[in-house]
Amino acid sequence: MFDVVTFIGLAASILVTVAYIPEVWKTIKEKHTRDLSLSWIVTLAVGQVLFFFYADQIGSIPLSIAAGCATVMMIIMLGCKLKYKNR
Repeated sequence: MFDVVTFIGLAASILVTVAYIPEVWKTIKEKHTRDLSLSWIVTLAVGQVLFFFYADQIGSIPLSIAAGCATVMMIIMLGCKLKYKNR
């Protein structure tokens, strides 16, 4: 059974992950990344990877879920930025 703190962590994980979806979807749909900074994407992607490893080391499932999903989203954004760099 989950306690209240774990439930709050899972809810936060879901919200953080869902927050990335509109930006990723818009980028894929419009096929341009002119308004996105490459340094922002790379910095956030590296931070998310580190956050994932941290969450794994402390054994936090909610943090691992959020960091893992956010890492995937940032890798997609990085791929789009590199693919659509002239748009």
